[in-house]
Amino acid sequence: MEQVRRAAGVSNGSLYHHFPTKPQLVQAVYDDALGRYHAALLPALTDAQGTPLAAEAGVRALVSAHLEWVVAQPQAAAVLHRLRHTPAVAEAEPEIGQRNAGALAVLGAWMRSRVEAGELADLPLPVWVALVFAPALQLTAGWLRQQPPSIPPDLRRRLADAAWRAVAP
Repeated sequence: MEQVRRAAGVSNGSLYHHFPTKPQLVQAVYDDALGRYHAALLPALTDAQGTPLAAEAGVRALVSAHLEWVVAQPQAAAVLHRLRHTPAVAEAEPEIGQRNAGALAVLGAWMRSRVEAGELADLPLPVWVALVFAPALQLTAGWLRQQPPSIPPDLRRRLADAAWRAVAP
């Protein structure tokens, strides 16, 4: 907490007023990173005019948005990757679950519309999310060890190809 206080340039009273415990500080940092991740990811489902993308374009855009976010926001990506299984984050699961539920609702509505249009396989949302994101999420730790993180274009394309093939009708 002392390192955070010094880095933020605030008094002990200010820090402990907002974050009385280290777990509360961890939760706030995690929640902020998660919100930024959702803000980067969800716009990938629509074009510049707000029109929902077709299935293949949307799946590829989601994978691309994740990869771009890891490269552009390595500290926030590291927070999500490293803290998601900590006791402090688990303790805040109801609040974090609500934030994820909102993002999953947007993603699920887009997915269902594409299933109804015959553009996507009809899969349960958790399976769909795993098929689209799990390979990139699994590789995130390795990319974050690079300074700065780097994901070659060919690998980006292959991950998007794999995601699309996994959920195509």
